[in-house]
Amino acid sequence: MALIRFALAAQLVVLSFPCFGADRPTNSATRGLAPSAFYIGIQGGMAWAQDKMQQYSQIVPLWRLEMSSNAAFGGLHVGYQRKFDQVLVALEADYDHGGKQGKAVYNDGTTTFTRIYQMDYRSTLRAKLGYDFGPLAVYATGGGAMTNLKTDGLASTGLAESQRQANFGFGATLGAGVVYKLSRNWAAFSEYRYADFGQSAARSDAGLAAGAKASHRVTETSVRAGATYYFH
Repeated sequence: MALIRFALAAQLVVLSFPCFGADRPTNSATRGLAPSAFYIGIQGGMAWAQDKMQQYSQIVPLWRLEMSSNAAFGGLHVGYQRKFDQVLVALEADYDHGGKQGKAVYNDGTTTFTRIYQMDYRSTLRAKLGYDFGPLAVYATGGGAMTNLKTDGLASTGLAESQRQANFGFGATLGAGVVYKLSRNWAAFSEYRYADFGQSAARSDAGLAAGAKASHRVTETSVRAGATYYFH
């Protein structure tokens, strides 16, 4: 968490320094964000994910594992923004691609069980509410989130080689960010976001017991930055 707090503080400083290091623009074309406009842009960043897994035999809980991973990602976003005086309201959708495996191992004394998970992409549909201070605006955002969760299970007994499965995880996301206007049509932004992709079930090692399953609860924090083009 200390790393995430440091990254968030750093990105706020980076995007804010033009406000303190130079005179504010006086041209009305560069004062504040677009009042009403469709927009499109690109973003990239780092994501830190955690999977809390519970192993079951039928409905009986057996053991738990926690797996984590971090990965760089890149993606696209599109949206529409309205401005009411200094208040900004927007609806935005985004897609990010980039994933890395997380792995954990459990040993019950006779058998070693290996569990693996991976998210290759995530996508959100969010509302945004902010305040425009001029060239700099701040905002909060929240909405729905989804990901593809790939899971894999191995057992050292050889009774089950592998049980690969892909599921969709649906949940919610919350975050906050800053935007700095670069020109009439371009702006740069930086954002911190937390997502909970809900709980999903996956097949587990068939050799463990008939009907063996595992539940996965995946959460993710991310720090991102990017550029946006406004059509107006």
